[in-house]
Amino acid sequence: MEVIGFYFDVLGTNREGEEAARKLAERLSIDFVSMDVSKEFSDIVIENFCSEYACGRTPNPCVICNPTIKFRKLLQIADERGAYYIATGHYAQVEQDPVNGLYYITKGVNQKKDQSYMLYRLGQDVLSRLLLPLGGIVCKEDTRRIARSYELPNAEASDSQEICFIESYERFFIPQKCSRKERKFYRSTR
Repeated sequence: MEVIGFYFDVLGTNREGEEAARKLAERLSIDFVSMDVSKEFSDIVIENFCSEYACGRTPNPCVICNPTIKFRKLLQIADERGAYYIATGHYAQVEQDPVNGLYYITKGVNQKKDQSYMLYRLGQDVLSRLLLPLGGIVCKEDTRRIARSYELPNAEASDSQEICFIESYERFFIPQKCSRKERKFYRSTR
């Protein structure tokens, strides 16, 4: 099976991340595609993030990014390259209902790492093509063991635990950005 590595830069400034991904692709002897999606990401994801925070709500940028940017771009590159399947490192699983033929996101085997909730907005066009190899992994150490066996440079990389684009919340928080009507509605629903 031919594999293509895909890296997209959400801030347009992560040369270190892109270089690490490029080196990994070279190590695996696979093609590599890099894309700057910072303008779209800012307009869609960061704008929503700031607006929601300003209105006193807790945003979930991954839920916005996944269907509108990440998986849309993955499908775009796959289609351009003649690939059918796409894969990510989410800890979740995709199952197909044998009766109606529809695909569903289900929890990953590792309940502590489960990320199925981040993928709930994906449509059948994505789910029918999506592979989630980490969904069946019992523990993170198993993933690291596999990476070590292939001598991959990121085998010891620390887990991502934060929102990918946040370096400092102060940079993104814009107080009083929502309208009075929105603030009044939000207070009345608490």
